[in-house]
This record gives sequence, C-alpha cells and structure tokens, in this order.
Amino acid sequence: MQSIQEQVSRAAQAKIESGGLLADKAMDGVKKMADLHLNLARLALEQVNFAARKLATSKDAQHLVSLAVTQMESDARCIMDYAYYLMTIMFDTLLDFLGIIGGAFAPSAPPGHAQGRAGILNGKS
Repeated sequence: MQSIQEQVSRAAQAKIESGGLLADKAMDGVKKMADLHLNLARLALEQVNFAARKLATSKDAQHLVSLAVTQMESDARCIMDYAYYLMTIMFDTLLDFLGIIGGAFAPSAPPGHAQGRAGILNGKS
C-alpha cells in the first residue's frame, strides 16, 4: 500500500509532466498554424500577381469575365483547403491534449476502475 503522501506526490508529478507536454503540444499546434498562414499569404500574393498579369492581357469584356470566374473558383478552392487544414491542425492538437490528459489521470484511478468501465461498454456487468 502506498501512503497518502506518496500518492499525492505522484499525482503532483504527473500533473507537472502533463503540463509540460501540453505546452509542447500547444506550441506544435501554434507552429503548424503559423506555417499554414505563411503559406496562405505566399499563395495569395502569387495568385494576385498572376491575376494582375492576366487582367493586363485581357482583350475584351468576355475574356475579362472568364478570368474573373476562374479566379473566383480558385479562391473558393483555396478557402476550402485552408478550412480543411486549419480544422485538421485543431483536431490533431485537441486529440494530443486529450491523450495527455487521459494518460495523466489514468494512473490515479482506483484498481479495477478501467476494467469495470470497459465491461459496461461491452455489455458486461
């Protein structure tokens, strides 16, 4: 049997370690988001430059409208891609957080607690 002091010490140590892991995962998520935003800014500048060159060579109104439609389609794809990558980063970071938090609190659970919950979820009593 462990003394109360040992249990409290272990719990405090697990919380400190998980806090450091959470900070690391948060920084990883921030780095990924910063990379995403920098890539988006670079892509936007490239597209604006390309669109300006195309508009400068436009010969008539019909060609101008065609270029505008093409640019709008490209912008819509870019927005959808951005949303996808942003949500992927957010969900990956959240899953990392939940894994760390779950791992930090699992050792302090009473013996047999996890097995009892698994039995209930599997239809066993």
